Amino acid sequence: MHTAQERRSNPRWKAGVWPLMWPKIGDALNQAWFAYATILLLQVKMIWGIWKYRDLTSGDTSYYFVTAYDWYKNGQLLITWSPWYTAFYGTLLNITEDAFFVTILHRVIIVLVLAVLVLALMRQLLPPGIAWLAAAWWVVLPVDFNALYEVHLFAVIPAVLAVLAILRVPGAWGRGMGVGVLLAATFLMRNEFIVATALFSVLSIGFDALRRRRGAASTPGLVRAYGIPAAAACLMIFVFYLRSTDIPVLSSMLSRKHTLNICQVYAFGYQQRHSDWKASPWTECQQLMTKIYGVAEPSLTEALQRNTAAMLEHFWWNVRLIPSGIQVLLFSSMSGDVTPDYIPVYKTVWALPALVFLSAVFITGVVLLIREREYWWPLWIRDRIWGWIALGCLACVAMGIMVTQRPRPSYLFVLGIGVRAAVGLCAAVLVTRHGFYGRIAPAIAVVPVIALAFLPPFYSGSAPSRPLLDFYRTLAPFHSVLERRDAALLTVGWSDDLCNYIGRSQNCRPLSFADLRRQVTPEMPLDKVLDGSGANIFFADATVGADPLARRFLSNASATGWKVIGMRRDGIYNWTLLEKPPGSHAGARGVAAGEELMADPVTEIADPNAGITLGGGWYPYEFYRGESFRWVNNDAEINLSIPKTGPISLYMNVQSGPGLNGKPLELQILADGKLLQTARAHGAATIRLILPKGRIKLRLHTQSENNAVPNDPRIMNFRVFKIWTR
Repeated sequence: MHTAQERRSNPRWKAGVWPLMWPKIGDALNQAWFAYATILLLQVKMIWGIWKYRDLTSGDTSYYFVTAYDWYKNGQLLITWSPWYTAFYGTLLNITEDAFFVTILHRVIIVLVLAVLVLALMRQLLPPGIAWLAAAWWVVLPVDFNALYEVHLFAVIPAVLAVLAILRVPGAWGRGMGVGVLLAATFLMRNEFIVATALFSVLSIGFDALRRRRGAASTPGLVRAYGIPAAAACLMIFVFYLRSTDIPVLSSMLSRKHTLNICQVYAFGYQQRHSDWKASPWTECQQLMTKIYGVAEPSLTEALQRNTAAMLEHFWWNVRLIPSGIQVLLFSSMSGDVTPDYIPVYKTVWALPALVFLSAVFITGVVLLIREREYWWPLWIRDRIWGWIALGCLACVAMGIMVTQRPRPSYLFVLGIGVRAAVGLCAAVLVTRHGFYGRIAPAIAVVPVIALAFLPPFYSGSAPSRPLLDFYRTLAPFHSVLERRDAALLTVGWSDDLCNYIGRSQNCRPLSFADLRRQVTPEMPLDKVLDGSGANIFFADATVGADPLARRFLSNASATGWKVIGMRRDGIYNWTLLEKPPGSHAGARGVAAGEELMADPVTEIADPNAGITLGGGWYPYEFYRGESFRWVNNDAEINLSIPKTGPISLYMNVQSGPGLNGKPLELQILADGKLLQTARAHGAATIRLILPKGRIKLRLHTQSENNAVPNDPRIMNFRVFKIWTR
C-alpha cells in the first residue's frame, strides 16, 4: 500500500490520473446546473449589501413609483410609460408599501433574472466555457447592476427573451415568437424597439415567404407561426390599453415625451460643449431650445428643419463620445475626459487599450470566419444565424440612440450583450484552432471558483451617506400630510422624489428652498415668498437651519400660520417639519405667537425650577408629532433636590421602545445605587415613586435585547415624555 503523499509524488500516478481528471474538470461548465449556480452565486456576491449602501433611487424611478402605486391600488397605469415595468414594480408593493424596500427588491430581482437570461443566451450562441465567461463579464460590471435607473435594466429582459425564443424554437415558429415578443415590448416597454421589430419582421417574414415559394413551407403553417404570437402580443397590449388612464391624451403624451427628451438631451450635450451655459438641462432646457430653434420643445425632425447646423453639431458631438460610451459599457470605466453618461464616470488608462484589444480579437475572428466559412457555417453558424440577425436588429436601435440621444451605457445594454457574444464567438474561433480550446477548457472551468473566492462585493467599505433615504425615512411617517390634494413640499433638495415616494400621486407639488430663497428681498420677506409659492409643507433640515433668515422665520413661524408637526434636535440630524393648514394665514385667529404647544414646543421633559435636572445617559431632546420626549438606551440619571417638607411623589410618563423587541418594559429605579422600585409597563404608562427629602440621584435601568432599528444608530429601549413632582 502507498500513502496518499507517495501516490501524488509518483510520476506514474500523475501521468495516469491527471489526464483523466483534467477533461472532467473541463466538462464542469458543460453541466447547466453548475454554470447557472455559479453565475447566480457570483451575481449575488457582487450585489451583496446593496440594501446597506445604495441610496433610494431618485429621478425617473420615483416618477415610475407613482404609476406603480396606482397599479397596486387601482389596477391602473400609463401605457406611454413602460407599463410592463410599472406593473412589475407595483405588484411588489403587495409585499410592503415601503418605497426603499420595494425599490431595492425590484432591482435585485431584475439583476438576478438578467444574470440567468444572459447566461442562457450565451450558452445558445457560444461554447459552454466561453459562454460562462461572457455572462460573467456582464455580471461583474457595476455599470450593469448599479445602473442609475432600474427601468433601463428591465428593458433588457424582453429583448433577451425575444432572441432566446428565436434560438431555442427552430424554424418559423421561433422567428414568429421573436416578432411577437418584440412587438409587445415596443408598445409596453420601449417605443424605440419599433426599429428592431420592423427590421426583424421584414427579414424573417421575407425569408419565410421565399421558403414558401420554393415549397419548403406552407402558407397555413407560416400564418400560424407568425399570427399566433402576434395575436398574443396584441391581446396583451389591449389588456394594458384597457388599464391605462392616459388614452384620452395618448397622442399628446407621446409627443410631449419625445419633445421633452430632445430638449433635455440636447441641452445636456450643449452644456458639455459650452461651459458658459449654467442653467439646468432638466428643468430649464426650454430657454435654450427657444434661443436656438425658436420653439421651446421641438421634435427631432422640427429641430433639424429649423436649425440643421445646430442639430448636426449635436449629432457629431455624440459620435465623438461613442468610444467613451463603449468603453464604459464594456469596462465600467473610460480613458476619455468627457462623460458619455449623465453622471460622472470612473476614468482609467487601460480602458482604451482594452477596447483596442477586443477590436483586434473581433476583426481577426471575423476574418477567420469568412476564410473558413465552409467549416464554420454548417458546424456552428447556420443553426444560430437568426439569433445573430435579431441581435443585429437590436444593435441598429442602439446605433440610432447613440447618434440622436447620446452613447449613454444605460441605453446600450442590449448592444453590450451582443458585443460580448460577438467577441466570445471570435475568441472561440481563435482558441479552437489546432485543438487549443480542449486544453484550456479545464482552466476556464476553474474560473468560477476563483471568481467566487476572490472577487470582492461591489458594495463594501465604509457606508456612504444616503441623503434621499434619510429624508424619506424622516418624512414617511407624515405621508398623510404629503397626500393632501393641495400639498406643496418645500425642501432643500429631492422635493420631487419625496413627493413621488411619499405623496404617491401627482397632487404633491415640489418646491426648492434655494429657488425661493433667491426671491427674498427687503420688500418681499420669506413668509410672503412662501405664501406666493403656495408652499404648505416645509421640511427645514440643518442646511436650512444654517441660513440666518430661515432661522428667524422658523422662530416665529406660528405668527404666519405655520405649525410645527415634527422636530428632532440631537446635534447629528437636526430638522423641523412645519405645515400650513388649509385656509390659515398670518394673524388669522388673533393669537399670540407661541400660544400652541405645536408651534412653540417646550424645551425639556423636566422643569429644573422644580428641582429636577437630567444627568447622563439621555439621548437628545426631541419633538415629534406634538410630543416632546427623550429616548434612553440605559442607566439614565435624574438629579433631584427635594424640599425639606418631603416626602413627595415623583411621576414619569414612560413608554417601551423598539430596543426591547416587543417585550414589556421592566424599569428598575435605583437611588444612590440602591433599588427603590421596579416598575413594569407594556407600551405607555405613568410611574409614581415616593421620595424622601434631600438630594437624590436616580438611575433608570432595564434589561434589554438592545434591538436596533433600521437607519438609526441608537438603541432606544424606552422613552420618557415628562417628569414632575407633586
